[in-house]
Amino acid sequence: DATALMATAAGADNVLGLDVGAKFIAASKSKFPALRFEQVDALEDPAFLVQMTAGAVNVFVDIGGVRPAE
Repeated sequence: DATALMATAAGADNVLGLDVGAKFIAASKSKFPALRFEQVDALEDPAFLVQMTAGAVNVFVDIGGVRPAE
C-alpha cells in the first residue's frame, strides 16, 4: 500500500493525501487516522494544490479515473 510506505518513509506528519472523492477521503481517514487527508479537485482548484504542496520534498501523484486529460 503506497500510503503506508510513504508514511513509514517520510513520517506521518509529512504525508498529505488528496483526492477528489469524498468516499475515498473518508475511507483513507478511517484506514490511516494518523495521516491528513483533504478533498480537492486538482484540476478545478490548482491553487489549493500548490498551497498544500508548497515546501514539499516529495510529491507522489496517482492520476486515474475516467475524466479526459485536459
